[in-house]
Amino acid sequence: MNSNEWLDTEVPKGLEIRQVYGFVFSPDGRIVLLEDEGTFNLPGGKPEDGESMSETLLREAAEEVQITISSLNYLGYQLVTTDEKFAQVRLVALIDQILPTAPDPSTGRKY
Repeated sequence: MNSNEWLDTEVPKGLEIRQVYGFVFSPDGRIVLLEDEGTFNLPGGKPEDGESMSETLLREAAEEVQITISSLNYLGYQLVTTDEKFAQVRLVALIDQILPTAPDPSTGRKY
């Protein structure tokens, strides 16, 4: 059985974090959305080995949408239960700087 549950508590030790995404806001309150061939998503992705949740979002925001961010705060996580359980974490942050558009190093595409 597949199910998802939103929890605003810390991710329990031992539960794998497979995704970290961020609600990233501009100073005037607009939210950053990544547009990929007609599909919209929040900036973020899979943590690399040894990377914290904040480090993951900092890296992914720079790679995907070419922004630097600050004031990161943890919101909670979605507990995904399929054949196994894992967490999809959500953070909130503010844009510091918008950088020149560049391809995402992992996909080679510009979003």
